[in-house]
Amino acid sequence: MKFRFAACCSLILLATTACGSAADDADATAAATPAAAVEEEPAPAAEPVAAVTPSPTPVAAPSPVAGYDWFFRVDENERSRPAVLGYEKSDTDDQAMNFVCEEGGQRIFAGIDGGSADLTAITLVSGEQALRLSGSVDSDEETGFAYFTTRQIPNESPLLASFAENGWLRLSADGHTRDLAGTAAGKRAIKDFIAHCNRAYSSAG
Repeated sequence: MKFRFAACCSLILLATTACGSAADDADATAAATPAAAVEEEPAPAAEPVAAVTPSPTPVAAPSPVAGYDWFFRVDENERSRPAVLGYEKSDTDDQAMNFVCEEGGQRIFAGIDGGSADLTAITLVSGEQALRLSGSVDSDEETGFAYFTTRQIPNESPLLASFAENGWLRLSADGHTRDLAGTAAGKRAIKDFIAHCNRAYSSAG
């Protein structure tokens, strides 16, 4: 899973760079506009980072699938210690879904392999909590692999809390639904990942 880990971690850099570029462009435009030329208008409503859907009928906990589980890995070679939480089949490249973040970054993104080119959102459910996440599909120029990456998931999302407590998710995308249930070890991996994303940055370098 070494290649998959590197590919997932690169999504953090892409998302962070995109956010930073947008903010820099906005600052440059504001600085170049004379104050007298600015017309006061009501500010448009901010688009939500992730759309919270109404809580569905509570979903019964699914059973783990033999060979599959949630695995947590940290890249210790990077200063920001990026981490991946993947639902996958051990010792293979079969990964149904992943979450990525940097240590203490409080910025979590989700991703799935493939999907149609026009996929714009996925829905996650755990227990009584549901979350619809918008995003986009990108292709790796070197490998040809296509990835769907969501927008940022708020670290205080009730869905994440429910996911950590339950140890499983129901993923809906492209008209297909799949249960991603972890074992006891997988449930521990989920909690460790979320703690890693939210705790204070610990690198001494």
